Amino acid sequence: MFLIIAMTKLIYLLVILLCSSCLTRKNIDFKSIENVTYATENNSPVIKFDLKIHNPNNWGLRVTDVNTNVSIDNKMIGSTLLPETIKIARKSDILIPMQLNLSLADLLTFLPQGLSLFTGNKTTINTSVDGGITLKKFLFRKRIAINLKQELDLNR
Repeated sequence: MFLIIAMTKLIYLLVILLCSSCLTRKNIDFKSIENVTYATENNSPVIKFDLKIHNPNNWGLRVTDVNTNVSIDNKMIGSTLLPETIKIARKSDILIPMQLNLSLADLLTFLPQGLSLFTGNKTTINTSVDGGITLKKFLFRKRIAINLKQELDLNR
């Protein structure tokens, strides 16, 4: 009986290894930062934005963790975390909602850029999102680095 159970587990393991090696895995693409908004929640400033990514694979994935640092004009203003797991369909684009809770110290580092934005002297800002994203499919997890730089037009 023990031999039959061991052989069954070995066959399952071989099938999983063969199937996972036959599939060609492509890395997801980080496209852009979209829908940037500013709000105040519980007397604390919050910046919300969507991170647009593309899944070029023939199978769906789950995003289980996103941990990034957000910078504006090469000055880090805060970190984001993913509040819940998000599913990405095969060969599709998805917007992942991100939230950046700012502290008073974060606002003080952002103050010079903010003043030039409010006075209208500057209509674009250079943003960057750096960190990592964890993707999951069945039992397999993969951590991918994010390094997205984009110039945002504030007139839109």
